[in-house]
Amino acid sequence: MKILFFFNKNLVDLKHKEYYFLLTIFQLLIILISIIFSYYFYQQFQYMFEKGTYNILPGKLPFGYGDLLKNMFDNNIYANKEVFLSFNKDGSSNIHEINFVLKKLPFFSLLLYLILNISKNIYFVVILKNLIFFNLFFITSYITIKSLRLKLSHHLIIILFFLLVPFNIKTFSEISYGDSVSSIMLGCLYLILISKLKNKYFYTGIILSVLYLTKESMFIICVMIPFLIVFLNFNRDRIKTLIPLIFVIFSALSWGFFGLYKTGEFPFGSSISTWKSYDLSKSIDEDFKLYYPKNSTDNLDKNIITEKLSNEWEFYHYFQEKNYKQIISKPKIVYENFLLKIKFILFNLSPDGISYEKTINAKSMFILTSLLNKLFFYLGIILSLIFLIKKNFKFKHETMYFLGLVTLNLATHLIGWMTSKHFVGIALVSFIFVVLIGSNFFLNEKKKYKKVAL
Repeated sequence: MKILFFFNKNLVDLKHKEYYFLLTIFQLLIILISIIFSYYFYQQFQYMFEKGTYNILPGKLPFGYGDLLKNMFDNNIYANKEVFLSFNKDGSSNIHEINFVLKKLPFFSLLLYLILNISKNIYFVVILKNLIFFNLFFITSYITIKSLRLKLSHHLIIILFFLLVPFNIKTFSEISYGDSVSSIMLGCLYLILISKLKNKYFYTGIILSVLYLTKESMFIICVMIPFLIVFLNFNRDRIKTLIPLIFVIFSALSWGFFGLYKTGEFPFGSSISTWKSYDLSKSIDEDFKLYYPKNSTDNLDKNIITEKLSNEWEFYHYFQEKNYKQIISKPKIVYENFLLKIKFILFNLSPDGISYEKTINAKSMFILTSLLNKLFFYLGIILSLIFLIKKNFKFKHETMYFLGLVTLNLATHLIGWMTSKHFVGIALVSFIFVVLIGSNFFLNEKKKYKKVAL
């Protein structure tokens, strides 16, 4: 009974020693999870390590981070070098080396660089990264639920979902791609948006800045959510609602002027990364369906170009024009690929994006994760639609923020393509929505029913 009473405590009534006890347990779980992940990461990708050690070779990290980090460590420059071929009429080929300053956004890149500067040991890197972002999520969940005057059980349920869903925790722990940060920050963003914290707009601005500078797929969220905040809250909070927009503008200007100084052009929108037009060309390629979703679309990489390109902006505009011609001339292929991406989002449960032979067979855990993620995504959508059609729309802000984050994220990935790691952030937001807002809704309905019965 004492345990039940403890879990049913309102977070406002939680004593300091009880909070620090929970926080200590959480630290131990972070370290344990990080050690397990690091061990299996080492077993799977031994080519990424110095022989006979657990030290990461930065240049071996995938998804463009390796080459960038190698250049940062060896040459003290922020750039990726990519090699392409073009063919002459006589059949001879030319090799083109293009430096990309704007291929990778800076937040996750610099974070890895700073951590690897301290130590390249895989256990240290993963533990430190996880301690930073897992604790950020824990604290964000705690202060939000406390501000909403909800129970400790709400907080613990969210933390348990965060920690115990197999593929999700793997994604959160990754050091190979920025989704490990953006998926956690999406959850933090939704929590802060629905909170009643005094400085919620300031915290929202910080999170949006991190998202803007971490993943290109977060661009539309970072641009549109500040306007949604103003639309929903300006009558009540006035000038404070502009704070998130100011943060996003500052982030856009910082990256933009860096790009202008280094390359002569200002990156923004679809050109926030000059690599994105090349990525988009894969999603509308006629061979896309031969790989997606089971195999990695990296297998679609074609390093052959038909023109001599000397810099990253020529590269970006070359593929931008090529994509436009493909959409106009072959709309059926674009449409079929679009339907394939929708099918993946709605129904896929099996492992996807396979690009290497796995040392560890975790298919059953992957399917379990997919089932849970899809379940809470569907529940979130159903609940949000129920709230929208109700006459007394009590959860307007919470529902609009949920739908905004989910639809904007999905829209971006429907233009490109979605993999299971991209879905993790959506699943986390959906779970928070169902647990916090859904439980409140059913509690209120239960109270109404009792009043009517009396």
